[in-house]
Amino acid sequence: MRRTSVFTWILILCFSTISVQSDYDSQHDPQDPKFTNLHFFLHEALAGNNATVAMIAQSKVTVDGLTVIIAGRNTPPSVLLYFDFGFTTGKFNGSSISVLSRNPTADMERELSVVGGRGKFRMAKGFAHLKVYSENATALIAELNVTIIHYEGRSEF
Repeated sequence: MRRTSVFTWILILCFSTISVQSDYDSQHDPQDPKFTNLHFFLHEALAGNNATVAMIAQSKVTVDGLTVIIAGRNTPPSVLLYFDFGFTTGKFNGSSISVLSRNPTADMERELSVVGGRGKFRMAKGFAHLKVYSENATALIAELNVTIIHYEGRSEF
């Protein structure tokens, strides 16, 4: 009986050692997240010779192109907004952040979601506060404050 008990304890110790080793992840990087605040001013020319916005795809069925409209019965319509800010110089050269969010166009101030990034902004998440100063059929002037939580990317893969 004693022999069986000792053998049982040896097996328990062996299995617990195996389970502890299987929980170890050698790829884990214990790096703390970084917080970055970015501040942009946007001036979008929607029409004219110097337009900064261009239609890249258009539906043959509708005149206004393909837009995702998000609306309830008693709410003003919103559009699905996607920005990808790519940095080509400076501290964040080669990095980008992606904003994908419901955009309630009737509101002069909006909160948008940061859903990803690459380079220095790898695994980014956060939010952007968009404040529209002027908007008409030909131009949009807005301020964008972005708060990003991210893990700074390493150069090796």
